[in-house]
Parts: sequence; structure tokens; C-alpha cells
Amino acid sequence: MLKAIQECIKKTMTVSDAFKALDSGVGFITLQDFAVGLGHHFDLTLKQNELRALFLEVDSDGNGIVKYGEFDAFYRMNYDERVKELETEREQMVT
Repeated sequence: MLKAIQECIKKTMTVSDAFKALDSGVGFITLQDFAVGLGHHFDLTLKQNELRALFLEVDSDGNGIVKYGEFDAFYRMNYDERVKELETEREQMVT
């Protein structure tokens, strides 16, 4: 899901344009900004749990807002590699 969202955003706008589109003018993106902006600017409709999962992934420091650097990292991330990392983390938690 994250990779598909990322690809949709990348096809539509540059990272700075996408951040500006999602930012409500305060210099960071909130969960509400994502909920409104993804549908409005990128024609993406997500369920609440999908929206939260996306937000938690992008908000890498967990402070409840997404700053430009975090959004840029999401925009540029290789999600094939990220999936492998998550699988490794899950395996380590099981053992």
C-alpha cells in the first residue's frame, strides 16, 4: 500500500509541490491534512486504518506531525527494501 501511494504522489508532483499541497500552511502535515489532501490532490481515498498506517510510517520521529524532511524521506524511500526490513524486524521479534 505504501509503495502504491508513494508512486501515485511521485507521478503527480515533485516532493516540494506535494508537501506544499498537503500542508495546510503551517509548515508541517497533520493526520487531518493527509486525510483531506490525499483525496483532493492525488485522488486517493484511504480507510482510517490505512491512513493511520501511512501517517505513522511517514512521521518517523512519532511526534504527530510530518515535517518536510520526513516527507522527503517517504517520497524517496525504496519500499521494496523497506518491506524486507519490516519482515526482518518481525522475524526478530518472534525469536
